[in-house]
Amino acid sequence: MGYNTLTKPLNLMPGLSKFLFCEKSAFSTIAPAIPGSQIIGADHTFPSGEGWKTAYIIVDEHTGKAATAGNKGSQTLKNEFSVFLPGIDDATLSFVKKALNDEFITLHKDADCDNPLWLQLGDECKGATMTCDLEIGTTAPDGRKGYILKFTWPGIMYIYTGQITYQPVMSLLLTYNP
Repeated sequence: MGYNTLTKPLNLMPGLSKFLFCEKSAFSTIAPAIPGSQIIGADHTFPSGEGWKTAYIIVDEHTGKAATAGNKGSQTLKNEFSVFLPGIDDATLSFVKKALNDEFITLHKDADCDNPLWLQLGDECKGATMTCDLEIGTTAPDGRKGYILKFTWPGIMYIYTGQITYQPVMSLLLTYNP
């Protein structure tokens, strides 16, 4: 197995800026990666009325990390991307209740404005799963209230370069249908 020469990457700025998700069962087709790469160059497709869902998140608290997992000879990465979903209301509580045992494809937009990438967790074989923690802070100015959503997926994340098709309705209450 050979390796290509690794040159200085264009994308060095830290951070993530935007979060999109869709339950795996809602896609018409989930495009595979180009053979021999981590780039998904084709479009994921959706039936009428479906598409990528958005949620209001705190951008400064949208993070990602990965660590090596598995035994020698079968190692991969365990990715964990987190978003902070502020507030508690019926839409948020209903979303959390439905989403806990589902699989997703998630897109996380890199914050480098000069060289933006959409990083994807999940593929046609296995979706990302969600866990969450509820945080209700004090009434002090640094207190906060909301959910920390953690999406995990085992594998090397993908770069999605296909078309972004948003779901027509942008409310969590109305858009998430497991």
